[in-house]
Amino acid sequence: MKYLFTVLFCLISVSAFSQFAVMTEDGNLYLNDSLGNPKYDFVWKVEDLKPTSKAFALGDIRINEIPLEIFNYTNLEVLIIENIWISTLPKEIGNLKNLKYLIINHTRINILPESLKELKQLKTLELSTNWDLKCQEIEKYIPYFPNLEQLRLHFFHLEEIPKSVFLLQNLKVLDLSHNEISVVPSEILSLKKLTHLNLGCNNFIEFPQIITSLKQLEKLNLESTAIPHLPKEIANLENLTYFNFSINLVEELPIEFFTLQKLEYLNLGGTDITYFPTEFNKLINLSELNVELMDIRKKQIRELKKLIPNCKIVWY
Repeated sequence: MKYLFTVLFCLISVSAFSQFAVMTEDGNLYLNDSLGNPKYDFVWKVEDLKPTSKAFALGDIRINEIPLEIFNYTNLEVLIIENIWISTLPKEIGNLKNLKYLIINHTRINILPESLKELKQLKTLELSTNWDLKCQEIEKYIPYFPNLEQLRLHFFHLEEIPKSVFLLQNLKVLDLSHNEISVVPSEILSLKKLTHLNLGCNNFIEFPQIITSLKQLEKLNLESTAIPHLPKEIANLENLTYFNFSINLVEELPIEFFTLQKLEYLNLGGTDITYFPTEFNKLINLSELNVELMDIRKKQIRELKKLIPNCKIVWY
């Protein structure tokens, strides 16, 4: 039953719109990249594009091909293509040599044009739920993006991390959630600038030990796997501020975990933990703790609040 819930959780946790671009209540978009990059004013209609336009979002499901005139606006830095049943990406995309952010989600694209290699300024690439696009098709282009800082590949049935990823020496954010990865190779240590790692909703049955050597990590997501315990070497991640370990099989946290004094957000929801040791009071910067879907009682929550009085506890 728990595994069924995990599968459902993985499916619904990917929003209909990009995780990278977030829509506000007034209908505008902003880039949710956590790296302090500039905000953009998005254009939604081709006819509203101007030579000075920097960001364009195309998301009309009624469209079955991308209007080629988009690629005449060479000052574009952001291009989002989502929820369009197109099968090809026009070769004219190579005209957008100033493009820094390319997000393509929920399409039927099955091949990428050679002109993609021209996007040398690309800093963020996100590809999610493009059911007909094979990983091999993406992997051959990755080495051509030396400035890439963020890579997000979801729902590609990846069984391993593509080797070309380890060539990205400027990579800061790696999101390979919603795949079938079970091993993290030692080559990941070559990513010296990596601060955000999301491997949630994959096929791990043990904690990937090599991750504990990524001492520069600030955010780590391993939600919805089948990991039964955390290693004591988790203490090596002394810069960790965010840790999502929800929907796992862990029953307790190692004592070394409580040395992570920079930790601000911790999600243990849906785990088998039933006891909160007094060492929780050592997490002096913890501002939010999620303990939803856990077999715990109100009395335990009251005791937990005494240990971390300044922390918001999310509990049903």
